[in-house]
Amino acid sequence: MGIRYVRDEGGTRMSASKDTPGMAALSTVIGRRAAKEVLSRYRLSDLLYLDKRSLVTMRYIGPRRAETILALPKLLHQMVCKPTEGLSISCSQDVYELYRFRMAALPMEQFLVLTLNTRNRILSEELCAAGGINTVHVQPLEVIRQAVLRSAPSIICIHNHPSGDPTPSPEDRILTERISQAASLLGVRMLDHVILASQSYYSFSDAGAL
Repeated sequence: MGIRYVRDEGGTRMSASKDTPGMAALSTVIGRRAAKEVLSRYRLSDLLYLDKRSLVTMRYIGPRRAETILALPKLLHQMVCKPTEGLSISCSQDVYELYRFRMAALPMEQFLVLTLNTRNRILSEELCAAGGINTVHVQPLEVIRQAVLRSAPSIICIHNHPSGDPTPSPEDRILTERISQAASLLGVRMLDHVILASQSYYSFSDAGAL
């Protein structure tokens, strides 16, 4: 689960151990037995990365049901993507579970900043920059400005690597250091910078780089 951030024990939080949502919705599309078989192996977000051949090898999933599943990206988006305001983030795994589906499959890099209150509940989610396939230009002051506007004591930065490799580039490391330093000057704590890929992620906090 990675390094745990200080959190509000009474708050709503994401958890990797939570049962996969969407059983009822998926059952209405492909039937309960087929939905149960699929969700016993995969999370809803995983279905976007499967191909037809992988699906038809499962029980109760023939070619027709496999095609139906592969044609459901919009439905999956509605079932997996949840409102973030008010959620409590306790560790890097929570960030990954919450944003993996939304960001990891994007064809271009995007950079988000989460502002959090003293109990690590999300106050806001702001898109600070959108870039190309392997780069995104971010102004540290723009990131910190979001925290100042909301009187937020802490932030978490998130961006995606469309390449599928979450390993931070030298530029990612420099940017993280600059944001952290700028935040410190204004009394804002940078809890983490999480880089998302389709099947994995990198946390600067977990790596001891913050």
